[in-house]
Amino acid sequence: MGDNLETIKEAIKNAKHDDRSFLYYFGNAIGNGFRQYFVFEGRSSRSEFWYFWLFIIIAQFIAGSIQEVYYLNTSERSHWIPIVGVLISNGPLTTILSLGLFIPQIAVGARRLQDIGKSGWWQLIAITGIGIIPLIIWWATESKQNTKAKKTSTKSNKEDSDTTTKLRELNQLYKEGVLTKKEFTDAKKKHLA
Repeated sequence: MGDNLETIKEAIKNAKHDDRSFLYYFGNAIGNGFRQYFVFEGRSSRSEFWYFWLFIIIAQFIAGSIQEVYYLNTSERSHWIPIVGVLISNGPLTTILSLGLFIPQIAVGARRLQDIGKSGWWQLIAITGIGIIPLIIWWATESKQNTKAKKTSTKSNKEDSDTTTKLRELNQLYKEGVLTKKEFTDAKKKHLA
């Protein structure tokens, strides 16, 4: 028995841990949401924002379920369809949870909007009801940093491709004897400079 336990411990120690797993990002998003409870400055990535929202939905669902089980036993059901009751439950448990998560939810939303170059104050358009549509689109928009980085990498990849193509052409001309060694070396230096 002890031998198997040692084998398991050794396997865990030697295992390569994938830092890009769902639980890693999910846990980091929850941790950042609470560590930066009152921080409305800075940036939040798309994954951090949506994982924090997933946490809020799961927490509300669990709180609503607990509340509905209580209401079921006291015959004070909030809705005659149980799953609807869980989703719209408005008892003390879900109210306390909603109040506790309200500030970090707004803070993460503000940081997400700042990540795409918008002010966090744009969240106020959700009050209109229809304003939630552009907010969802903005929250799902790729970061400004990522967009700039992709454009830069595409440009540099194109330049690298052009240089590589020119060097291959020069090499081919040198192999065919069209260029002398000195001409080939000079042309290569000119393209690499």
